Amino acid sequence: MGKVKVFKGSPMYSQGATSIYQRSPSLRSASYEQQYQALMGALFGFSDFWKKNLESLGGYEVEEVLTNCKDLQLKWAEEHHVKLQSDDWQREVLLHQIAHYQPDILFAHDYNVFDNHFLKNIKQQVPSIKMVIGWDGILLHDPARFQEFDLMLSPLRLTADFYKSAGKRAYYFPFGFETSIMDSLKQVKEKRYEVSFVGSIFSKAHRERMELLVFLSKHIKLSLWGAHFPKKNEKKEWFPWAYPQRQRLLNRQWQEWWAIWKLAPINQGGVFGIDMYQVLAESMITLNKHIDVVPNAEAANMRLYEATGVGTCLVTDYKENLNDIFTIDEEVVAYKSKEECLDKVKYLLKHPKECARIAKAGQKKVMENYSFRKRVLDFVPYLEQLLEEKI
Repeated sequence: MGKVKVFKGSPMYSQGATSIYQRSPSLRSASYEQQYQALMGALFGFSDFWKKNLESLGGYEVEEVLTNCKDLQLKWAEEHHVKLQSDDWQREVLLHQIAHYQPDILFAHDYNVFDNHFLKNIKQQVPSIKMVIGWDGILLHDPARFQEFDLMLSPLRLTADFYKSAGKRAYYFPFGFETSIMDSLKQVKEKRYEVSFVGSIFSKAHRERMELLVFLSKHIKLSLWGAHFPKKNEKKEWFPWAYPQRQRLLNRQWQEWWAIWKLAPINQGGVFGIDMYQVLAESMITLNKHIDVVPNAEAANMRLYEATGVGTCLVTDYKENLNDIFTIDEEVVAYKSKEECLDKVKYLLKHPKECARIAKAGQKKVMENYSFRKRVLDFVPYLEQLLEEKI
């Protein structure tokens, strides 16, 4: 048997893609390969980590596609002489790409585009496909939505178990750290930021996160990079009587109004990919708070591995399984309340050597046990067993 061909279709953070094209306006007219390398080289999300690590094993050939990058995808269509017949450019270009590539495995990571109807159409037109893999990292818990998927992956054990109980194949695939990221970081000689938070601050998904950050900002110097949130230079968005704020008051969104007023003046805006990793690496301490819907039983987000991987001291919300991943107070620091978070941050700031020791121990644990390569190596035997059943 030749190499297993995998086609992976994933969305890219829209803010991240926009920032890359804004920095290099000429990129929009560049070739597909040039655009692709620029976007993947920014190291957003999973980037091309699946491709790198699967292909390094020797038995795989992987095609990674960014499903929502319009300039990129339309350039592929142009270079392959595809004339689009509808306004649904995402699905139309994807169908041509998949048919062109003839994969054995379709990793339909973008579940919003790869709905059941579209997947049925793909399977009819591309019979080479033996398996469709899906991803649920946000507790969708919707078997009907993933009816056409053969295997579900999730970084949450709870979610993997849910799909198994619903009669679907599922695999617990926790996040990991791509060690090659370290080659792209600038050397950190001295930590620039005492305490940082880097991440999204949505009004609905992150109410507890907003509450924590507002509380901490009253007592410590907090360096904030909040995505999807007003920035310090956008007074028309956050000033107490700005129109959006008046609307929040009228809608009785008191907590959101207060959080925006207190945090926007220090918010430097979202950073993504390599810029995000650089901020984390230059932080003495960085904060983590899972989204509100994640149960208390399970620590599972990407920041657990991104922050420790680049060598910062992670202060994260306590979850029941956290000590199974890291030794608490030895490799990461955990808190159960905003008051405890503040106390522990203050302690670490007063004891920089202990803070540095915890950061170093956390990084060592990630490099040795939680690299993305190890995650892939652990997964491949299971994948190949399923593939043999399909052949």
